[in-house]
Amino acid sequence: MKIQYNSDIYLKVTVLIKIVLVFLLLCFDLFALDINSENKDIEILSKSKVLISDINADLKDISGRFQKLKNFEKKHFNIGFDTDVSVWVEINLYNSSNVDLRRVIEIDNPLLEEITFFEQENSMYKQKRGLLYISDEQQHINPFYTLNLPSHENKKIFIKILNRTTTLQFGIYLKDLKLYEKADKIKQFSIVLFLGIILSFILYSVLLYIYTKDFSYLLYSFYLVTLVFQQLTYIGFSPLYMPSWFVEIDNLLVVPKVSLMIIAAALFARAFLKTKEFKKIDFVYKSFIVIVILQMPFFGTQKFYVPEVTVIIGFLFIIFNTFSGVYIYLHGNKQARFFIVGWSFLIVGYLLMIFDSLGYISVMHKFPELILCITVLEALFLLLAFVDKINILTAQKNFLNSKLLKEMQSRQQIVEEEVRTRTDELKASLQERVVLFRELHHRVKNNLQLILSIIRLQKYNIKEESAYHEFLKLENRIQAIAKTHEILCESEDVAKVDMREYIQQLCEEIVNSTGFYDIDMVVKSDVSLSLRKAVYIGLIVNELVMNSIKHALDNKKGEKVFVSLYKEGEEYVLKLYDNNTTKTTKKESKNSLGLKLVDILVVNQLEGKISSENGFNYIINFR
Repeated sequence: MKIQYNSDIYLKVTVLIKIVLVFLLLCFDLFALDINSENKDIEILSKSKVLISDINADLKDISGRFQKLKNFEKKHFNIGFDTDVSVWVEINLYNSSNVDLRRVIEIDNPLLEEITFFEQENSMYKQKRGLLYISDEQQHINPFYTLNLPSHENKKIFIKILNRTTTLQFGIYLKDLKLYEKADKIKQFSIVLFLGIILSFILYSVLLYIYTKDFSYLLYSFYLVTLVFQQLTYIGFSPLYMPSWFVEIDNLLVVPKVSLMIIAAALFARAFLKTKEFKKIDFVYKSFIVIVILQMPFFGTQKFYVPEVTVIIGFLFIIFNTFSGVYIYLHGNKQARFFIVGWSFLIVGYLLMIFDSLGYISVMHKFPELILCITVLEALFLLLAFVDKINILTAQKNFLNSKLLKEMQSRQQIVEEEVRTRTDELKASLQERVVLFRELHHRVKNNLQLILSIIRLQKYNIKEESAYHEFLKLENRIQAIAKTHEILCESEDVAKVDMREYIQQLCEEIVNSTGFYDIDMVVKSDVSLSLRKAVYIGLIVNELVMNSIKHALDNKKGEKVFVSLYKEGEEYVLKLYDNNTTKTTKKESKNSLGLKLVDILVVNQLEGKISSENGFNYIINFR
């Protein structure tokens, strides 16, 4: 009986143990997340437990603490910049389907520095992967872990997450492997598309700078480069395609990259908005640049890392940059309207990113490419502003060209009118001068004629033949001078004397004064000379012709005297000869007053030379 009694107790205990085990199993199934073949993309963080611990805690330290926790109940975890803690997540999964399932656990933050997965195997937990963020084998933007779920089995997984430089935030999703890879390719394609558009805008801005020499285009290109450099890390593109050593360095440049982007945006805004015309606004922009540069070594190093300072400065800059655009637009810079519209797109993205990084909201994980997308929109509007600027400059150029053309035409009319006025004045003055010259020559001629009249009256009273001839020579000399003034009085050009007419009339006067009317005077000339030289030539011709008539010609009747004056090269040539030059004639002494006068006039006044042959044959060269 005792043995039987013990057997009954054993059976009862065995049944009770089985009931408890079944109950515990049912309880586990009740708290585990049910997975089947139809669930290919589900969010699991809100159905998991989350524990925040110190950075050095391990699974043994925290495993018992999860029993007191409830599910997290939020789809996204975000505590901002917190470098001194680690986050643990407990995930319970149950495959209720009749087939084995293969799923991917995706962590939707590519910036997480260290992720460690612990998977249950025969009631033991084994670490599967660590430092996933900087793995050279990574081919997807977001970190993930491949999980096998046997049919009707439970699996518990622990995840440890550390982040020392950027915001500690993430979401967790359980996805079908093919679905995950397809979504990742679409995400990478969209990023490449946006980057291609932005790079084309950068190239276009550089070309505009080369074409226009406007420095604001180059600064805008620099701003876009800094923004793309920062965003390539933010969206997980740099960790995906850059080597691990670059990623490790890039991870240390969070503060410098954001600071450089603020500086580039400030430099571009100053150039585009022309803030030099607004001294206070320009001073604030300069102050932002200085403050950002100074804070980098203090708040961006590993020893003293406070990224919140840079984020707050960025937030203040966004507010001020918006205010500056509106203020400058209201004060006459119409191009600022494009700046305001383009910047308005970025304001939304920047503010969301700032509040997201500070841990106040969690929306950027839903739109990781938002900054790139709105950067494309901003770049489009700002490039429209550049085109508008070129159109404005072209219109201003055309306006200035038109104004310049009108001004030139107006000035040309003024100049032409002035020229006409001055020409009329000069003509009037010249005409008046001509009249005065003629009047002067007329008065000189009259005075010389008066002198001639006196000489002639005196000559008629002289009985001695030699004295008579001397008075005749004097009369002819004065007549030579008077004749030039007489011709100039009658000429159109009061500055030049027609030598042919002058010599012809002079020779006729000489012949008439001597009384030998049968002497034929042959004069040839096609030149005109000034009054001074004409007088000298007239005196020379008078002396030499008188000498010919008096000494060289035997039979006065039928005799000829030849006088020619022409230009030969740079010199004038005066020739005088008669048709009796070959005969032996009585020639006037070289010491006579007449020939001395001729020699003085040729050498000293005309700066020429005289040559003569036997008889009456003279050649005079002068310049």
